[in-house]
Amino acid sequence: MFKAKGLAENIYVQIGHLVIDFLGGSTSCCAPNVFGIQARFHVEKISGNCFLVDVLVRDVTKIVMRVFAITVGRLCRRKNMAERGYPLANENYPLVSVVTPCLNMAKYLEQTIESVLSQDYPNIEYIVIDGGSTDGTIEILEKYKGKLRYMTGKDRGASDAVQRGFLLSHGSVFAYLPADDTYYPGAVRSAVAHLIEHEDHAGIYGEGMWTDEEGKSLGLYPTLDFSPEDLAKSCYVCQPASFVRRDVYATLGGLDADLHYAFDYDFWLRLSKFYTLKRINVLFANSRMRLDNKTLGRRRQVFKENMKVVKGHTGYVPFQWIHGYSSYLLDGRDQFFEPLVPSFSKYFLSLLVGTVYNPLHPLRFWRDWMSVMTLGGLQRRWSHTWLARRLGRRA
Repeated sequence: MFKAKGLAENIYVQIGHLVIDFLGGSTSCCAPNVFGIQARFHVEKISGNCFLVDVLVRDVTKIVMRVFAITVGRLCRRKNMAERGYPLANENYPLVSVVTPCLNMAKYLEQTIESVLSQDYPNIEYIVIDGGSTDGTIEILEKYKGKLRYMTGKDRGASDAVQRGFLLSHGSVFAYLPADDTYYPGAVRSAVAHLIEHEDHAGIYGEGMWTDEEGKSLGLYPTLDFSPEDLAKSCYVCQPASFVRRDVYATLGGLDADLHYAFDYDFWLRLSKFYTLKRINVLFANSRMRLDNKTLGRRRQVFKENMKVVKGHTGYVPFQWIHGYSSYLLDGRDQFFEPLVPSFSKYFLSLLVGTVYNPLHPLRFWRDWMSVMTLGGLQRRWSHTWLARRLGRRA
């Protein structure tokens, strides 16, 4: 009896893996569960007899019928996509869907579009989701009709636009590129090659170059190797330089449309709980920094939403976020074009702010707070205070 049970379980598992392979899936990341028919031992006893073969035949028949239905559905969907002019995936070149959320970005949009359409990768689906622009954006999009698809209409913001674009897309690889950012030549081809090479990762991210409004390089985005612990301290994934597998994006629910500043950071934090990303030391994208964009133009809201997101996922707001926010409260500097200038007052304000933001973990925050400041650093901060100058006691 136990031998029969083991044989049956093994047969179900092998069937599950064969079907998953047939449908283009990966048995390394899939449970042995084929469309609701689990790889479990089915035994029916009638008058004390075990009808194992009957049960196997019954379930295998169900599997075959479901595989047939899905295969026919896929073929019909593929034919429909071809008739409508959509790109199709193939074994050598998986379909890559790129979505650009846009609102009144006519000044930069054409550069973004050209950077996508000029890629040397042959299987890209490009979708632009416009939020109702009034600055000539639609005229630009009309110029590229037939090379991209676009939809225009009021939305809830960039995260909502990306979600709408995802629902319209078909690629097994998904990326979104803001309307003022650009890809480097060969970025998509390189990204796909690395995704194929690193099948055990949910996605990859490359290096990004910060640029100013005119496109002049300002320096590299501070990316780091993927680590959930470090991700809680800063968003080191350069979003325009990232590419994610479609099934992972869908499983995680995509971007949170209720967020307006930290939606990409929130997505990476959610992903880090279940998957990993692979950092690639290749320049993939330019990330344009402007004084009037969300990241720099609304610093208070950006800090508060980022701290809300990281606390929601980890239950704790690290010192790095607290110190940056405290510094902004005191001097209002954007901490990019106007770099953060450490001071004694900012450091001590961060102790108060961090305690308020971490009421359940005050001791942990105090330890972090003390660990970042050496005695020499404390003396230097003190020497620049008004009180030290007044007393004439410079360290």
